[in-house]
Amino acid sequence: MITDFEYRDDMADEAARPLGVLVTENDAHIRRFIERQIAAMGHNVIFADNAAQAQAILDNRQSRVGVDIAMIDRAVIMHEDFRMPSLRREGSFPAGIPLVIVGEEPFIDELFRESGRMIFYSLVRPFTESMLRAVLMAAVREVRQSHALEKTMHTRRQAFGLIETCCFRFRTIAEADQAALTAALCFDNPRRVVTGLRALAVNAVEHGNLEIGYDGKAALIHAGRWQDEIDCRLDISPYKERAAELTIARRDDGLYAVVRDDGSGFDWRPYMVIDPARAGHDHGRGIAQARAASFDRLAYNESGNQAVAFVRNKNSDGNNPG
Repeated sequence: MITDFEYRDDMADEAARPLGVLVTENDAHIRRFIERQIAAMGHNVIFADNAAQAQAILDNRQSRVGVDIAMIDRAVIMHEDFRMPSLRREGSFPAGIPLVIVGEEPFIDELFRESGRMIFYSLVRPFTESMLRAVLMAAVREVRQSHALEKTMHTRRQAFGLIETCCFRFRTIAEADQAALTAALCFDNPRRVVTGLRALAVNAVEHGNLEIGYDGKAALIHAGRWQDEIDCRLDISPYKERAAELTIARRDDGLYAVVRDDGSGFDWRPYMVIDPARAGHDHGRGIAQARAASFDRLAYNESGNQAVAFVRNKNSDGNNPG
C-alpha cells in the first residue's frame, strides 16, 4: 500500500509548480480579464490566436509540456483546423488536460462523449469573476491530484494484473486516495480510471459516511471550514463508526469496481451529467466526469450508497453488461 507520507509528499511537490493554461480568446478585454485571474492564482497563460495555433501547441510535444489546462472557445473547437474528428483517435487531444469550453451557450457534442474525452466544463458567457475562478480552481485541483497520484503509479504496476479480487476498506479522504490509486493499477489503463475511482471513493467518505451534502459543502468551502468539518465528523458518532469499501473484481468481460458506504445514500440522478447551472460552484462534477471519461459504465443502487463501475477488457467485443 502507498503510504500517506508518499502521497502527501507528491501533493506538496505538485502544489509548488505553477500550471500552464492554454487560452483562445480574441476579445482583448476578456483576454486581459482571464489573464489577470489566472495570474492572481499564480499560474501562467499560454495564448493562441486561432484554431491552427491552438492545435499546433497541443500537437508539439515540447510546447505541450507547459499546458496543464485548456480554455478553448467554442468557435475554435468547431473549426476544421482544430481537427475535431481526430478526437476519436488516441493522443489527439492530450489525456489528463481538463478542457473548459467557453461559448454563448452550453457545449454538448456527441463526438466528445463517443471519444471518451470529457469536457471538464462548459463555461457560458457572460461569466463573472467568481464563476471563472470557481471553474479554474476546480480544474487546478483536478490536475494537482491527478499528477500527484500518477507520480506514485509508475513503479507499482507489476503483479497487479494478476489480481482477481481485492477489497479496500477506508474511513478518511487520504485513505480513499490511496485505495483509488492502488485499485487503479489493476486496470489496463490506470491513468484513465484513477480520477473516476478517486471521485467515487471520496464521495463515499464525504457525502456518504460523513453526510456532507452538496449545499453544505458549498457553505463550508465558502467559510474556509471544509477540512475542519471533515476532521471533526471523523471523530464523533455516528460518523466515526462508519467505513467505506472499494472492491475490484475481474471477470471475463472486464473489471468491476464496487464502492459502498455506510451512509443513507443520496439522489445521484442530477449528478450523472454536468449541469451548467452549477458553473459557479467548485465541486459537483466528479460523478459526471467519472461516468463520461473513466468508465464504460457507471450505475448506482436505488438509495445511492453503492456505485458499480465497469471497464471493458482491451480485447472485449464492446458489449456492456446489463
